[in-house]
Amino acid sequence: MKQILYIALIIAITGTIGKAQTASIPDPNFLSFLKSNFSKTINSSNQLIIAQAAKVTSNFDCSSQNISNLEGIQYFSGIQTLHAESNLLTSLPPLDSLVNLQKLIIHTNQLKSLPSLSNNTQLIQLIVYNNQLTSLPDLSALANLQKLDVGNNMLTVTPNVSANVRLQQLSLDRNYLTQGPNITGLDSLTQVQLHSNYFSFSILLPYAIYPGFSSNFTIMPQKKFPLQNKEILLNSSLDLSTNIDTSLSTINYTWYFNGKAIGSETNDSLIISPATYSNQGYYYCMSTCSAMPGDTIKTDSMLVTIIFCPSDSNFTFNYQGINCTDNGTLKVNLYSLPVQSYQFTLRSLSTGDTITSSTGFFNNLTEPQYTLITQLGTVCKVTIPVNIPYQECKETFITPDGDGQNDTYYFSQTGTANIYDKNGVIVRTLTIPAEWDGTSKSGQKVAQGYYAVNINNGADYVKISVIY
Repeated sequence: MKQILYIALIIAITGTIGKAQTASIPDPNFLSFLKSNFSKTINSSNQLIIAQAAKVTSNFDCSSQNISNLEGIQYFSGIQTLHAESNLLTSLPPLDSLVNLQKLIIHTNQLKSLPSLSNNTQLIQLIVYNNQLTSLPDLSALANLQKLDVGNNMLTVTPNVSANVRLQQLSLDRNYLTQGPNITGLDSLTQVQLHSNYFSFSILLPYAIYPGFSSNFTIMPQKKFPLQNKEILLNSSLDLSTNIDTSLSTINYTWYFNGKAIGSETNDSLIISPATYSNQGYYYCMSTCSAMPGDTIKTDSMLVTIIFCPSDSNFTFNYQGINCTDNGTLKVNLYSLPVQSYQFTLRSLSTGDTITSSTGFFNNLTEPQYTLITQLGTVCKVTIPVNIPYQECKETFITPDGDGQNDTYYFSQTGTANIYDKNGVIVRTLTIPAEWDGTSKSGQKVAQGYYAVNINNGADYVKISVIY
């Protein structure tokens, strides 16, 4: 019996070890590629045989296979070159085990990040252009790196390449970098791509001292530097500036308005005063540097909007007052002024609650006092107190239960009284003077609740609560 248990235990342990020697390949396209090109690494259960994968030392090229998940590649620890370009990769598994890897070529994917490369000290080439990388891992352990191409990504942080002393080709082009790389001591560089970033002359000038700068460095064109749109009050001062290369005295700035040159300055400022409607439009600037002849830095276009800000005297109002039967309305009028996109806000003085309107019309107003705030863009704000006509209601009650006490209400005025329920429906019209006994047009007792009475088209109002 003991011998049988011992044999069973050996079988169980052996089976566990066998399972531990395989790994899943979750991507069907990667699995199909392995079965076609490295068939010995896949068993009958479509599992990767880890020991067989480790034996592969040839060039591993799985490019253009529609692979979206490269899980399993980490077990091919003997490969020296990995081609996985032109796939659908958004991430990579850990590559620490690929200690023999010399070339990692994974351009034209959708990678947003890279795993740590600190253990891949044999890397000679890292080619990852045409991805979506926003930063790179630490490259300081890659002392053998000769080519780094991270062009056409989304980098905003300049990679630190100061430890990559054997670097020959460095491509940082078509990113969103604002600081140049530190290449001091990288004496083997023969090709440097810095174009299509946000590098100004003050960043690019220091590279001009490097041997072969004119032939080995590509620095132009740069991306158009962004400028913020401006809103300027009519007749105020329009001050245009780029905030680019302000520390240099060798810069000439040429400003363009709606595509035409309007002025050339040696300092980063163009002042137009007073600004009129004729100055409204699109502006951009092109700058040159006498120390780098033939090169230009260009800004993107900025829209300058000229705003007329109204004064209190430009406002008129139409009101419908508040009474027992109707809430108030307000219409803000700005006649004979330029058509502009105003934002109107009413703020209640009693509660602080606000109502907004883009047309200047407000309805369902229940309070008599507001503050009107009229805003246009970010530079125009006018505040005016507003009083809505308010007519107090006389308040009373009746208890039409026939006990002889408060069964009716007597209207002493002469004319017509319209009695409304809470929904604004007329329940009874009286020719007055007369009394109301709490009945409707049909002679039925009305429901308990609140009723508003409009006497002679708003000459007077009464609020009557019917209580049983």
